[in-house]
Amino acid sequence: GGFIAVAPRVNGDGVRYSISPALPARLALDPASGLVSGFVGEDAGSRTYAVEAANAAGVLRMTLTISVSAAPPAACATG
Repeated sequence: GGFIAVAPRVNGDGVRYSISPALPARLALDPASGLVSGFVGEDAGSRTYAVEAANAAGVLRMTLTISVSAAPPAACATG
């Protein structure tokens, strides 16, 4: 796992963000900026989230996929 920081680019005033399903414990969404940041887990795999940006003008829906690659195998000692 490692640190990530991803933010959408949405124009408009008073935009509030939400995400579904809930992010894992070490990741967080800032509802005012849409920034998703924190540490991804060690488990390999992908997970897709639905992100909504909403204000008085309407709702914009987008997806965010976070993928964690499997760690490479440890170096083997030769002798």
